[in-house]
Amino acid sequence: PVSRENFKSDMYMLLELYRGRAAYDIDFKEGGSTFVSEPDQVVKKRHVINCEHMNDAFAIHFSHSHIKKLYLLGAHPLDISNQTMAGLPENRRKAIKVIMNDYRDQ
Repeated sequence: PVSRENFKSDMYMLLELYRGRAAYDIDFKEGGSTFVSEPDQVVKKRHVINCEHMNDAFAIHFSHSHIKKLYLLGAHPLDISNQTMAGLPENRRKAIKVIMNDYRDQ
């Protein structure tokens, strides 16, 4: 069973949004528009954003594991040396800021 104890921070917030999706008019289906997306769906490659996808997304879930996945895909926006570094909180914050700035610039 899913409970508050199983989630922390943004994960719990997304769970609450999912549970209240009808009230918030959010579509959570994968691949649809106006949905909660993941970084590897909006970052095409380093510093290149899929703006159409980003424009339709209600939210981007920048989880530690998804930020690490960007590193494995060669799309992580920071100059880091390994996957572990990609997931560190300070690098995660920096990476999110760079991705959002890249989006604004494009």
